[in-house]
Amino acid sequence: MNLRRINQKKMNDQIKRGVVYNKVVNGRRFVVTRNGFDVSPEERKFYKNLARDWYCGYMQILPSDKEYALLRDDEDDLNGFYESDHIGDIYGIGGITFMGKFKIWPYEGYYLGFDTAHYFSRDVTEKEVIKATLDMEKGLEK
Repeated sequence: MNLRRINQKKMNDQIKRGVVYNKVVNGRRFVVTRNGFDVSPEERKFYKNLARDWYCGYMQILPSDKEYALLRDDEDDLNGFYESDHIGDIYGIGGITFMGKFKIWPYEGYYLGFDTAHYFSRDVTEKEVIKATLDMEKGLEK
């Protein structure tokens, strides 16, 4: 296992996660999570960018969607990590950063998602993330 994967696994072990939105709309599931690092106050002072929580938004991709062919079941330790500004016309806050199946949530199927944990990004509200997650559906190829 390479150093990047070891560090990613250590970071994943320190992340606290919680689902704040989970609904099926138009036959597909949308999930928003709130995340943060479970670190000591001393570590938060040292790692200033760990001091704030962030959100992730996910949209289920259905077998009838043209984008379904792009998805894969990513078996590595990065849990479906992907990085692109967009997939077709599907955008998320900060770009698409997840593509695959959930390994930590019990929801079936393939998902595209984004996160708001970008070093120079502004803080966003839960309401903004839910709206951006639902808006991802507008970008699906018809």
